[in-house]
Amino acid sequence: MYKVIVLPDAKSEETMKQAFKKSIQKWQKIKTIIQNNDVPINFTDNSCSLCATSGSLCNLCPIYFKTLDTRCHETPYRNCAKSFYDLHYLIDAMKTRKKYYVLHFRDGNEFKERIKKSLKCVDEELKFLTDLYKECYGEEYTFENEKVYQKVSKKTHDLKS
Repeated sequence: MYKVIVLPDAKSEETMKQAFKKSIQKWQKIKTIIQNNDVPINFTDNSCSLCATSGSLCNLCPIYFKTLDTRCHETPYRNCAKSFYDLHYLIDAMKTRKKYYVLHFRDGNEFKERIKKSLKCVDEELKFLTDLYKECYGEEYTFENEKVYQKVSKKTHDLKS
């Protein structure tokens, strides 16, 4: 069994520092979702506080200042997005094209392997963001003991069906 977890759309924050913290918290949530063998949806710029606060102008975002590239192209986010899309494709294959799934993923470990790959990508994104936070604000980002996993919307799927 796995659940598809829909992340909420982000809201504009008062300061870029607050938006940065919210963005890191979003990736903490994504990490927890994946550690629970669930699948995140809406992990793109719609759910990013930095994007919501910058508006459509990436040049106001601290990530842009670091990479000089728009839409986080030169960050670990790109590998995360690819990994998540691969995971969604595999789930689609398991649900709707069972014959394809049986032919190409016989060992049954493909889902677990893609979960591991996604988790590695999320760790790289969190490291990138926390390092950049320290570079921008001269202080370490402290991971608070907060409830980082909040089920906003869920659909439960049985992988065996």
